This record gives sequence, C-alpha cells and structure tokens, in this order.
Amino acid sequence: MTQEGDIARLEETVTGLLKKFTALKAEKSALEKSLAQKVSENEELQARLNNMQSERSDVSDRVSSLLEKIEQWETEGDEELFEPVAEDVVTETVETQTVGEKRYEDPAEARQGKLFSIEPSAANS
Repeated sequence: MTQEGDIARLEETVTGLLKKFTALKAEKSALEKSLAQKVSENEELQARLNNMQSERSDVSDRVSSLLEKIEQWETEGDEELFEPVAEDVVTETVETQTVGEKRYEDPAEARQGKLFSIEPSAANS
C-alpha cells in the first residue's frame, strides 16, 4: 500500500500543480490583455502630448512675435505719441473750416466731417 499511497499522493500533487498552472495561464493572459490596453492608451496619450506640445510651441512663437511687434511699435510709436502735431494743438481762437458745403467752427469736427462725409461724385455713382 505504500506504493499505492505514494501514487495517490503523487496524483494529488500533479492535479494541484495542473490547477495552479491553469490558473497562472489565465492570470498571464489577463495581464497580457491589460498590458496591451495600457500600451495602446500610452501611445494615444503620447500622441496627444506631442500634438499639444507642438500647438504650445506654435502659440508661444505667435505670442513672441506679437510681443516683438508691440515692443517695436512702442519704441517707434513713443516718439510720435508724445510730440504734438501742429493741427492737434488746441487754440483759444475759434477757427472755421469749410468742408464741401458745410462750415465747422471746431477743427476736430471738420476732420470728422471729412472722414464721414460722402463726396457728391461718390453719391451719384
């Protein structure tokens, strides 16, 4: 019986090992599937990150360009902004200007009248 008992014990051990092996194969399969999903998700996120970094770089370049233009405008425009132009100087005397058929006492109104008036030749066209 010792031989039969040894064989029975060996059968139980082999059966237990086969069950554990089957369970480990199923766990390995599940882990491989999970890994494949994570790799796919990682690739997708990496592509999105690369796209966003590219967009960020483009936006940064555009903002830098705009800032350079503003700085250039400020340095060029500072001289013009603070130097009074003869026609912008306000005087105490009342001047009249005639634009077309209209007479203006305020030079500023005359300039606006020039901007917004319709020329007779343009109105007839």
